[in-house]
Amino acid sequence: MLKESKTNQLEYQKLSKEEMESRGILGRLIGICADFKNGTRNSRLYSEDLWEKVFDSPIMKEKIKNKVCYGELGHPVDREEIDMEKVAVCLAEQPVKGKDGKLRAVFDILSTPNGKLLKALCDYGSTLGISSRGTGEVIDDGFGNESVDPDSYVCETFDVVLVPAVESARLTYVTESLENKKSFRESLEKTISESSEEDQAVMKETLKELNIDYQTEKSDDINDTHEEETVESNEVDESNELLEALKSNEDLRKQIAELQEKLSVSYTKEAELTEKLSKYQGTVSRLSKTAMLSEGLKQKTETLEKSVEENKKLIESKEEEISKKNNEILSLKEKYSTLVKRTRTSENELNESKSEVKNLKEQLKTERRKSESIQENLNKKIQDLQGDLEIKTNEYNSKIAKANKVVESYKSIADQSIERYVESQARRLGMKPIEIKSRLEKNYSFDEIDSVCEDLQKYKLNISKLPFNFDDRSVKVKVNESKDPILARSVDDSVDDDLYNLAKIKQ
Repeated sequence: MLKESKTNQLEYQKLSKEEMESRGILGRLIGICADFKNGTRNSRLYSEDLWEKVFDSPIMKEKIKNKVCYGELGHPVDREEIDMEKVAVCLAEQPVKGKDGKLRAVFDILSTPNGKLLKALCDYGSTLGISSRGTGEVIDDGFGNESVDPDSYVCETFDVVLVPAVESARLTYVTESLENKKSFRESLEKTISESSEEDQAVMKETLKELNIDYQTEKSDDINDTHEEETVESNEVDESNELLEALKSNEDLRKQIAELQEKLSVSYTKEAELTEKLSKYQGTVSRLSKTAMLSEGLKQKTETLEKSVEENKKLIESKEEEISKKNNEILSLKEKYSTLVKRTRTSENELNESKSEVKNLKEQLKTERRKSESIQENLNKKIQDLQGDLEIKTNEYNSKIAKANKVVESYKSIADQSIERYVESQARRLGMKPIEIKSRLEKNYSFDEIDSVCEDLQKYKLNISKLPFNFDDRSVKVKVNESKDPILARSVDDSVDDDLYNLAKIKQ
């Protein structure tokens, strides 16, 4: 690969023999492939911008990356696309731009029929050229200087040629297996003979297109050693003359092509001039006829002058209208400028309001953070209080349970004391406790017991005053139904309410 050294010179980093064999490379060609400061042999400039666009294009990058930027041995005449059977070289890497305005590149010689043929030419010592193949429009600046349009140029590939378009685009042959140089035709014949029949057909077709004679001339007289030595001594001179003839032939071809192109341009210009001449001749004939009708032209001229005057007036009126329109346009421009100013002020206000909204949003975020922190603290306090409440509730429940137990014990004590008080009162009155309890409600107090006992005591006193013994249960009374009416009792015979109550008789 090409690298820039400490002295700002481009140096070639050689591959090892093993690397070349593993890649299927027969050798390498390095050197100038383009010049963007100087024109080609036909004075056309390929600019720096053009080559930057070529090598920055995705397709060219893809070709170089995938090692498919193939080139052929010689430019094809009737096509732009690559013929895979005639591939000879491949652009190994992105070309490097030098400070002298030249692009330098490395081309791998592939192990193909034309690659082997190219290697044979290089082994012989030929310094071959490189030339780009592409299509694009040619721009003429009007002073005879031509350049290729960078926007329309499409570079297909680079081909190895005998005479390159750029004079300095000659490549140096680099190989790790340098042998003694053989004669030109001997080298070609050996390469062709060692190849297969299909490869030989491709090689011969390529040599035919390049007009290279590869067959050696054999002498009829085998014993004539003097002629053989003469042929061997002059073989190198013939090959050099052949190369020079090929180069001059290529130059002549290009010159012929340029002359044909210029001739076609001349033919085009001649046709245009002939057409203009015929137009001018027709115009002259028309003018001669018009001169003969000058009187009629005068009248037409007068009418035209009148129409010109009318048109002037119309033009003046139109100019006035245009001036009015211009004034309206100026007023509209002023209004537009005021609107623009208002729009700018409103935009400034909007930006200020946006900044305020932004600040408010930031404040809201901070307040939210504060509220969230406060809420978290409150939640923690609530959790703590709930825990304390549960503890205190449990304590209060235990205390209430203990108090209930005490109340129950006090109730039992109170019930026992009331029972004992009722029994003591019953003993004092000389009666049974049930007689006192029967007169009491369900829940009764000591005062109620005392009032019931007082009533019973009064009742006993009244009973003791009766003339009979009320407690003697052995007296039996026989009652017969009387036929006589029962008389109303007197007031003195009234029975005390306590007796009714004692007898459990309702009045």
